[in-house]
Amino acid sequence: MISGILGLGLLLVPLAVTVAAIVALALLVRWHMLTNVYRELAKRFAGWLDRRWLLPVLRAPYRGMETRLYSTWSGTGRITNTTLVQIPWPDRRLRLLATHPALLQDLPVRRYGGPITGASRGAVASDLVVHGNDSGWAQRVLDAEVIDRLRMMLVHDIDRATWLTIERGQLRLHCAGALRERSSLERFLRVAWQLYDCLALSCPEGVAFLSGREGVAVKARCPVCTQPIEVAPAICAGCQTPHCPDCWDYHGGCAVFACGDKRRQ
Repeated sequence: MISGILGLGLLLVPLAVTVAAIVALALLVRWHMLTNVYRELAKRFAGWLDRRWLLPVLRAPYRGMETRLYSTWSGTGRITNTTLVQIPWPDRRLRLLATHPALLQDLPVRRYGGPITGASRGAVASDLVVHGNDSGWAQRVLDAEVIDRLRMMLVHDIDRATWLTIERGQLRLHCAGALRERSSLERFLRVAWQLYDCLALSCPEGVAFLSGREGVAVKARCPVCTQPIEVAPAICAGCQTPHCPDCWDYHGGCAVFACGDKRRQ
């Protein structure tokens, strides 16, 4: 009987090794394909590729800031993994959550503050809920038009469970699951930029962009050569993105997609 068990074990070991090798090869192929998709997006938006726990991270300039697009294995509630876009937000004290009501049971709602029901007169949407810690900011910014735009982008523009958060000086757009197709990732990134513009540019006080050398982050990179800017930058007058002066002259203007402004500060 013992010899029979040993014989069965000897038969199963090669089978297990073969299955493990096939799974590892499939994961490697998927990782390689995802990396190529992120590399194509980096070229598309004059960004660069980075790594986060072996997963690719797209870093792309937007309005003089560094936008990050990446996937993560961590989740919340029934959501096991997510894809997200991260954009710096000027107010580190603000906490905000906007999503569909069906997702509230899977999200840490309490840490974002109480519910905001119609922040401004008429700003009501049955398929969008907003929680926040600053009712004054909500009264100034979340009018009916802004709420409607949030609802369209969060609920209708993306065919997956999606939610928006602002906390610790970062605006993040989260999407349930790992997006792998280039078209889906590009649309997701564009929606995140539109959400940022919808909220930041709706503030009555506006967004203060610094000019000259002071307006460039320590790790600011040129969207043309993707290298850190070591000299006084050429800053686009339209989107505030810093460039190397030589790269600006070579490109003939701003290299940011959908901007193309020829004016510089």
